[in-house]
Amino acid sequence: MRTYSVVNGRFWTQLSETGTEIRAAGLDAVAMALYLITNPHGNALGVYYLPIATMSHDLCISQEVAERILATVCATDFAEYFAAESVVWVPQQARYQIGETMKATDHRRAWALRELKKFEGTVAYEKFLERYAEAFHLLPPPAAKPKAPLRLVPEGEQRHTRPPSPSRSSAAPEDRMAQARKLSELLDESSRES
Repeated sequence: MRTYSVVNGRFWTQLSETGTEIRAAGLDAVAMALYLITNPHGNALGVYYLPIATMSHDLCISQEVAERILATVCATDFAEYFAAESVVWVPQQARYQIGETMKATDHRRAWALRELKKFEGTVAYEKFLERYAEAFHLLPPPAAKPKAPLRLVPEGEQRHTRPPSPSRSSAAPEDRMAQARKLSELLDESSRES
């Protein structure tokens, strides 16, 4: 259960067209909207499971009243409710709780992917990805090229050996020491010239 949520103060001003519509619908709609973004069953993504019965219980209202008020709030485009799955989607919630974007290295990305996985196959899942997948780096990485299969060499059969790498010289240690001294002298000369 989450312990806090962000409620943007613009919800109460004329700067928020949706907030204005919800306030015009009455205090019940305002309470429902605030409940949808702050209830303990929700998450920062705004996609979560919330049966009408739970909503009704939490708000101390009948299920019929909960459905009616929820429909009013959904009509303002503040939220969408998918009754067949009992899933809520508050489109702006991720933007306010997480931010406009999330880096691919953000530790919350793994959490977001795990949380979304719970709703795979639902309309809310598809809508969330459509809106946030690119900004939150939630798209799957490109498929890796398949590696060539390992070949087992049967007993008694000779392995093919690689030719020596050009970067590794098979010269004797004395020759390598002479090459290193020569390189060192060249570096010393160039540093004196500058």
